[in-house]
Amino acid sequence: MIQLHSTDCLGYAASAAVLATFALREMRVLRLMAICSNVLFIWYAHRSGLGPVLLLHSLLLPLNALRLYQAIQASACERAARQRTSRCSRPRRGAALCSGDAGAGGLNAHVPPRAPVAWNDAASSASPIAASSPSWRKFAEGGCEPSVR
Repeated sequence: MIQLHSTDCLGYAASAAVLATFALREMRVLRLMAICSNVLFIWYAHRSGLGPVLLLHSLLLPLNALRLYQAIQASACERAARQRTSRCSRPRRGAALCSGDAGAGGLNAHVPPRAPVAWNDAASSASPIAASSPSWRKFAEGGCEPSVR
C-alpha cells in the first residue's frame, strides 16, 4: 500500500490546482487559480527542499498577481465604457447627448448624433485602425460581417 505524507498531498493539491487552471476560461478566475497553485507549490517546494520549483513559483506569484490586477482594471474600464455607450448611443430629440450635459444646448450640442452600430463579440476587440478600414465601414453600413483573425 502507498503511504502518502502530508508533503505529498500538498504536491498533489498544487498539481490539481494547475490542472484546474487549464480548464478555466475567464481570465480573472484563471489568475486567481494560478495564484493559489503558486502558493501551494511554494509551500510544497519549501517543505520538500525543491529549490528550482520554489524559485519558479516565487517568480510566477507576483507576475500572476500583477496580471490579475490588470485584468480587474481592464474589466472596470470596459464596464464604464459600456455604461457611457449605453447612455450616449441614442439621444432623444432635444435631450442631452450624454448624461451630465445641459440639454440640447449643452457642451456637446455641436456633436451630431451617430447612428447606432451593432457590434458582435469579434468586433468589440478590434483596434481603432481596424474599425476605420473599408471592411468595417461596409459592416457598419449593413454589408457583410467582417472577419477578425
